[in-house]
Amino acid sequence: MDRPIKKGSGAQVGRWLWETFGRCKPRATLERACRAFGVLLRSEPLPDALSGMLLCESECQPRIVTNAAELDERQTFTALHELIHFVRNDGDQLFDGGEESLSDPIFEREAFAGAREIALPLEKAIAYRDGCKAAGTSIFYTIPP
Repeated sequence: MDRPIKKGSGAQVGRWLWETFGRCKPRATLERACRAFGVLLRSEPLPDALSGMLLCESECQPRIVTNAAELDERQTFTALHELIHFVRNDGDQLFDGGEESLSDPIFEREAFAGAREIALPLEKAIAYRDGCKAAGTSIFYTIPP
């Protein structure tokens, strides 16, 4: 599948993925997009400090691997983050499992913004905020002691 806005910001790529693959729950959007791009999605045991990674080894199908020890919602967000890396990549610098992107905070911030755009699109966040205001409730939660 073509990646027409791969050079866009992470948020633009996330918005495009959300619009293209269903305007639905984040996990469903993720699974549809991975199928369309031919990316395998796996959950495996990983070191505690590693939430997930994108593996694009030579002559192999690209894989997104998430840490099986983490909650499902966290794994979904991590996989979305890695999918943004994949979609924004121009094919010249596919990862081999190293820590290339971890040293570039802008690269990581862009992937985070794209994942956030799918997990909580702006209009949903605004509607939630406005609903809370109309109901006279706070959008912030406190945790009881």
